[in-house]
Amino acid sequence: MTSPFKALGLSSDLVETLTEQGYTVPTAIQESSIPSLLEGRDLLGCAQTGTGKTASFLLPIIDQLAAGRKRARMPRAIVLEPTRELATQVMEAFKKLSKRSSLDAALIIGGESISAQEKALARGVDILISTPGRFLDLQKRGHFLLSSVSVFVLDEADRMLDMGFLPDIERIFSMLPATKQTILLSATISPEIKKLSQKFLTDPNIISIAAPSSVASTISQNKIIFPFAKTTPVGKRLEVKFQALLTLLKDHKVSRGIVFCNRKRDVDTLAKKLTALGFPSLALHGDLPQNKRTRTLNEFKTQKISLLIASDIAARGLDIDDMPNVFSFDVPSQAEDYVHRIGRTGRAGKAGHSFLFASRQDEKAVQAIEKLIRTPIPLMTLEGSDAACKSPPEASPDPDPSPKPPSQRKHQPRQKTTTPGPTPKGKKNQVETKEPTASPSALLGFGEDQPAFMIDTTSYFAAPATNSKPMQMRYGTVVKPTDKKDM
Repeated sequence: MTSPFKALGLSSDLVETLTEQGYTVPTAIQESSIPSLLEGRDLLGCAQTGTGKTASFLLPIIDQLAAGRKRARMPRAIVLEPTRELATQVMEAFKKLSKRSSLDAALIIGGESISAQEKALARGVDILISTPGRFLDLQKRGHFLLSSVSVFVLDEADRMLDMGFLPDIERIFSMLPATKQTILLSATISPEIKKLSQKFLTDPNIISIAAPSSVASTISQNKIIFPFAKTTPVGKRLEVKFQALLTLLKDHKVSRGIVFCNRKRDVDTLAKKLTALGFPSLALHGDLPQNKRTRTLNEFKTQKISLLIASDIAARGLDIDDMPNVFSFDVPSQAEDYVHRIGRTGRAGKAGHSFLFASRQDEKAVQAIEKLIRTPIPLMTLEGSDAACKSPPEASPDPDPSPKPPSQRKHQPRQKTTTPGPTPKGKKNQVETKEPTASPSALLGFGEDQPAFMIDTTSYFAAPATNSKPMQMRYGTVVKPTDKKDM
């Protein structure tokens, strides 16, 4: 019986390698793209993360380059990735898939020894896997030529644009030979990606697997809305969200997951505090040295730590087995990043859980996400000691919603205390004004009974106390947050 991979046109050596590694049936994007790539056609491919995009371009490249011979400083294929982690992952995949070939590849990324990379290029490589910055750096120094490049791969193109790499991409593309095969892969196809494909591709085979920006059906999504006022300090917001995160970790017995933050500073802080509370965690963001980033990923993949606290650098394409939980500690700045974040879970048919933390100031961003994924994200509320997940109670209607004149509005009377003692001549009595004491358990509208996740906790984020006016949530729940010290 002919192997499905053999039917796509791949060589017997590649088919045997795939069989040894347990791959017997191609994924949808592999089945759709490999035949046209073997014919030399350009490709514009869109597919969800975790669908085999890397193998869909590596297999044809290995097959096509197998007959040739490498030359010093003259790579024959270029693969550009937006991050070092993705480039490293592609390199690992190449090593596995090219076991029966004599092809060599060089990993050219920042944060690693540049002299070792220069030596590898001098010896000669068939495939150069790189990030744009280090690629341009070594090319400018004259360590390799591009005249022999026959295949150019721009992977995660939408992320490239988000990270501001468009000028670098255009510069690199202008250096390449006119007669080459170009492969452009993206998790989403935005108008900018379409414009890029029109500029770089010639009569491409366009493949879209599943709906762009769709979410796997195996992922259970939830959003948790925190009714912060605009004046609520950042420190207090972080503190309340941290306590909610602890509640979810404990009540759902989370032993493995990724927590995404928008700010690198918060990534470091969360990793330290979670580790101190018995949740072994490590931070991953772009400011860390490459060797530390690599070590962190290895420890997480081998389950030496439970939680990975990361910026969106970890949201794209990283293949981590058995990832049951993803937490978005902040709403991502781009709606597409939400899709990539939760794409780390619910893979290979396994169940996954996603939790999105948001405030009422994030309402437009949340709506943009829900519009992109074409479905509303169910609202979860945290109540009581169990942090039970249930629908929020409906707001009690105002029996008389019509506005009242100022004379009829009820105000909290101020307690006035006259300063004792004789009044100096020519001066009026000085009056000291005291504000009414707010209920210490009224924070975030939990009423007089403070929920368990706010009891006996240490303040992890310094923040001054401020007063907040009662607010009406636009998600269907009325809450009345008041100030509370030593939360």
